Amino acid sequence: MRPAPGLESMPGAVQLPPDLEKLLFRLVRRVAFGGDGRRGSARIEIGGGELAGATLTIHAERHELRVEIELPPGGRADGWRERIERRLLGRGLDLKEIIVR
Repeated sequence: MRPAPGLESMPGAVQLPPDLEKLLFRLVRRVAFGGDGRRGSARIEIGGGELAGATLTIHAERHELRVEIELPPGGRADGWRERIERRLLGRGLDLKEIIVR
């Protein structure tokens, strides 16, 4: 495995399995993240699939997550909240809030 392109020389660069790397390049348009060790946020712009054009924002503080999805124009919110909630809770995460717009 190798670091994501452009991160080869960065200390602590994450190495992705080749299949995951290919999937991310097909589905994700842009990613931004930051944090201070106690809390963090990530903003992911979806570029492919059923949510193409959507923006997913995740905030984590301590052990709680807040998730917001801004759907693309004409996107349908049907079932997304329940689907995300089921998956995150099924992984044992403490979900504080989900907003789908």
